[in-house]
Amino acid sequence: MAFNLLRVLEHLDVNIDQSSKPLVPVGIISWLGRLYNIHPDHVKFGFSEGMEVWVTGRGFAKLDLVGFETWLMDAPRGNHLLISEREISFDITKIYKRTDRNVILWTRDKLAAFIGEAVLESRIQIFEEEEIEVSSDPTFIFEGNGPFAIKPQNDFQILEENNLKISQATPVLIPAIIHRVKGKIVGPDSVEIEKWVLNCHGLKVVDNIEILQRPPLLNKERLDIIDNPKFAEVLSERKTHNEKMGELLYWWKFDEDSASIENFQVLIPGHVGLGPSGEKWILEGLSNTLHKNI
Repeated sequence: MAFNLLRVLEHLDVNIDQSSKPLVPVGIISWLGRLYNIHPDHVKFGFSEGMEVWVTGRGFAKLDLVGFETWLMDAPRGNHLLISEREISFDITKIYKRTDRNVILWTRDKLAAFIGEAVLESRIQIFEEEEIEVSSDPTFIFEGNGPFAIKPQNDFQILEENNLKISQATPVLIPAIIHRVKGKIVGPDSVEIEKWVLNCHGLKVVDNIEILQRPPLLNKERLDIIDNPKFAEVLSERKTHNEKMGELLYWWKFDEDSASIENFQVLIPGHVGLGPSGEKWILEGLSNTLHKNI
């Protein structure tokens, strides 16, 4: 089985955002992602919020000084973690430095030590992939006691559309409730449905939910949670129905009386910041909803 560095880092609670890839020429060094929601255990390794992570990948060719310095000239300003899975042919203590680019260079020994420490502390298990059992029941992800930390989507496009910058925001955790809603929508006939609904400053249907193995240690930012939500407003929909003479558009309304509800306390990673005029905004990271003037 091939070594998957990204998967290993995610097992070690290293949160990596792979959106907004820097524009750099293709070479032996490639971009893996950008660190966010840094876990306190990782600060001692030099990790910092927004740090760019780069890898050489495997190969017989060594990473030489020319290849390193060429990459460094093209790398964007800021903090960088370069993980070399290849042998290095130069003295890393004498590498060229630039004042606007701070680079931490990991050799294979450093990477092995990082992974080995996690194994010894039981933060990562050694197992064969086929030994993993996954339940077909969607509630499997919520086994145990909450609140459950939810993996964010990390899509910051809505901030760019509103002229806001993620680099000037602070990561937070937003307490919320996720409802597992079963029931019927009624139109020309009746259809059974099952949906996940996020209750966080309004109701939103969400499709993909993943749980973080360990919640990041962040301050909490609270948004309104509806005490007695009415799910018809988000689960009713206008869709077609085939009556053998062409498809006609009908309203399908959610039958509240048929509802079976399970509630789960969750923590949604998000970001809080200030707009150009000092107005507070919060980006909720599961449905990627931007709340302004909070």
